[in-house]
Amino acid sequence: MSNEDASLLTQSPYFQHINTNYIPTDTQVADIRFHLEPHEAELLRLESLIEQLARQRNRVRDYILPHRALISHPRRLPPEILEEIFIQCLPTGTRRSAMSAMEAPLLLGRICSGWRSVAFGMPRLWTYLHIPLDFFAFNETKETALMNWLERSLPLPLSLSATMTDVRTHASEHRRLLQSLFQSSARFASLRLMGISAEEFARISESSAPLLENIEIVFSTPLSDISGPRLLSSPLLRTMKTPRIVIEAPNPMKLVRTESVPGPWILDHTETPAWNHITHLTLVPSSGSGWQREDVSPRIAHALISGCPNLRHLELPLEHRHWDAAAWAPTARLVTPLESLIIRDPPIAVPCFATLLQRLEMPHLRVLALPSSSFVAAAHESVPDVFFDLARYSPLLSSISLGIHDFTSRSFLDAAFPLLSTLTIRNYCIHNEDDAVMVSAFNALTPRIGGGSELYAFTDLSRLEIVGIVSVEDPKLSDLIASHVTCESNLRHLELIVHDHPPRAVGNTVHTQYSSLEVVVQYKPFQRNYTAFDGIDARPTVERHGGGGHSQAYH
Repeated sequence: MSNEDASLLTQSPYFQHINTNYIPTDTQVADIRFHLEPHEAELLRLESLIEQLARQRNRVRDYILPHRALISHPRRLPPEILEEIFIQCLPTGTRRSAMSAMEAPLLLGRICSGWRSVAFGMPRLWTYLHIPLDFFAFNETKETALMNWLERSLPLPLSLSATMTDVRTHASEHRRLLQSLFQSSARFASLRLMGISAEEFARISESSAPLLENIEIVFSTPLSDISGPRLLSSPLLRTMKTPRIVIEAPNPMKLVRTESVPGPWILDHTETPAWNHITHLTLVPSSGSGWQREDVSPRIAHALISGCPNLRHLELPLEHRHWDAAAWAPTARLVTPLESLIIRDPPIAVPCFATLLQRLEMPHLRVLALPSSSFVAAAHESVPDVFFDLARYSPLLSSISLGIHDFTSRSFLDAAFPLLSTLTIRNYCIHNEDDAVMVSAFNALTPRIGGGSELYAFTDLSRLEIVGIVSVEDPKLSDLIASHVTCESNLRHLELIVHDHPPRAVGNTVHTQYSSLEVVVQYKPFQRNYTAFDGIDARPTVERHGGGGHSQAYH
């Protein structure tokens, strides 16, 4: 309230009762009404004057705005600059554009006719698209909009993702839409199919895609004895430019035919498949919709590697429940050009990995990742040469990721990896100061001036990542950091991923520089954040007035 307004209020005969709970008498009510009559008349006069001034203001503004539009910067932008701005409006990362007027590129066509003309004339804007097939089912208008979108992208390569949810109800519609979509398969550069059945993929896999560089297939149904072995040999995958393939299915081991194999661990295949075209292969087991997950056995993994003579990257889950090293006696090793091998969860026993390793020679292997073992370190005694074999047959290994029990085994600590520069240790949980595994790990990772009780074997290590530390205040951790700084080791980056909530005054990520050593602490709690809305189907939303909700447009 301004001083002028305050002085006017003080002139009221009832000023002492203003902003109080005082209740006036009937006589005072009549007196107050009489007192307000001239003031209310003045208010009406002023409001009329304001309305007249507002009309004058609007007339002047309506004259100015179109002239300003004539000289606005966006109108004068060169087309190449405007096109680059439009490109920057697209979704970032791996997400493709949704066919919605709420985001680019459709949103750009709703600003003005000039922008619409530029956007619709830019094929590059329309090369990224996410297609929920259920959304397009039984709607000719949306299907026409989809075809128009693809036409605008001509003649550039396409990056597409398609998802199918209601497979049973919309099976025929999915088939028709996929057939229409795959008429443009010659322009596919990146493709992700989610929720597709093995039978439906068999139909579209007869297409060719000479520009396709990577494909991800998430199956909604298990692979069969027929569809599985034919998948990697399908024309769609064989004609890819650079076959980087990701397959997610309840039973990825069905990719290899096993009927002719007499025993569960005999690898003398009479019909070895030839997948010369595959260079990158990732297998992901899925469990859901009542399907039981089946991981890949060492036998199947060996068959895949032997059938892919040009394979550079392999990522897969290694089944270990029924491994039997004795039934798989090592013979001649298979030489493979693998450069990276990633064994996904679930946790495996090293003897299971050893049964596969005894049949492989990977001279070009540089990256190896093993899931954390779910057994005690003593189990390594049955396969003491597992890491020795790695060091011998894979001398170029420079990055290794493994569990704490595997790291502290004598098999690993005594093996020599001369080029090892990146090391990741997981399941590094400190239960007490006398934890033998924890003490052994710290001793192995801590250099000592003039040597110590144990020789520091990781002299070329430049990056160390430890996952699962419970407390960053452990004195052994401080000793490890101080030793690397004092000894001027080659370690340049130490990253600690802590499965705990950060202190109240600390963010989720903390960076600290010690001389030449950068220490990064990331807090990643196992537990999710609970809210007051847990268990409620729908959270309250802020009501949007004037717009009547969101709308979508298709052009």
